[in-house]
Amino acid sequence: MSAVVGQSGSKFRILGYGLPNLTRSSVLAMVGGRWNIEFYAVAGCTIDDDLEDSVKKKNKATYALLKSKYGSDWDARFYGEVDKEYDFQMEIADYVDSLGFIKKRGLVKFRPGEGYKMFPINDKKQYTVYIEGWAGDTGYTTEVYYTLLVDYKNKIVKILDYKTKPK
Repeated sequence: MSAVVGQSGSKFRILGYGLPNLTRSSVLAMVGGRWNIEFYAVAGCTIDDDLEDSVKKKNKATYALLKSKYGSDWDARFYGEVDKEYDFQMEIADYVDSLGFIKKRGLVKFRPGEGYKMFPINDKKQYTVYIEGWAGDTGYTTEVYYTLLVDYKNKIVKILDYKTKPK
């Protein structure tokens, strides 16, 4: 069976592998939650033919279940929602990057393929956005320096929490 049982009932699990775009993965999880779809990484970038065939077989069964539940155009509608949300989050990220206090602190997106962590809080284009930076001199850990409420529609940013960057 290609559906898995979670705490809130059955979820459709789509398997994947490879290096993810971290922002897109976050959006897939967000939109997937509304559709009861879970994306599950089974391997990194290096796989063998057996694993690739196994993933294709499992996903084919899952896609058939999704088609029976949501209709033959489920994938176009689902990925259309993902693309729309991803593009919107990139607009918010560009807007946040343009803010003077963010530029001044040098707290911009710092990993390839990763935007800011953000979550919608309502249907009025308001998001909680977490601005991270490197924690100290290690270069391996991050911490949140700002938590923002971004009202993108009205171009209003409210600082909900602030942390002083280490020296």
